[in-house]
Amino acid sequence: MKTRVMEPMPLLLESSNGSIPYFFHELEDELAGRDVRQVLKTLRKEVLEGCKIIFSRVFPTHFPARQHQLWKMAEQLGATCTVDLDDSVTHVVATDAGTEKSRWAVKEKKSLVHPRWIEASYYFWKRQPEESFSVDQKASS
Repeated sequence: MKTRVMEPMPLLLESSNGSIPYFFHELEDELAGRDVRQVLKTLRKEVLEGCKIIFSRVFPTHFPARQHQLWKMAEQLGATCTVDLDDSVTHVVATDAGTEKSRWAVKEKKSLVHPRWIEASYYFWKRQPEESFSVDQKASS
């Protein structure tokens, strides 16, 4: 029995809301000047659009946050990343629910997600359900 492997490109085509067919079928005369890489970049930027993310103990202490791969991935997905905690933050990305930022997220009813949430959203070109990537709060209480 064969197991279907979830490949990102078929999923992208399923979730592209008509953008891929538009690229090929609309404005056919101008197709030669189009760059599919730009279309894909635009599509990817829609995945986490509207999310404002702060990270908590995900990066090494003295590592510049903006240079970390997760930060870059989140921005490529359309999220805004920040180092300043304020009410506009929608997601705290952490592996430990006991950090100050993690506790803040729970108190303020913000999403507290594991870094794998960003990785999975990046891989599947689709925002993954936050509840599937929650940080275990019992272990840190």
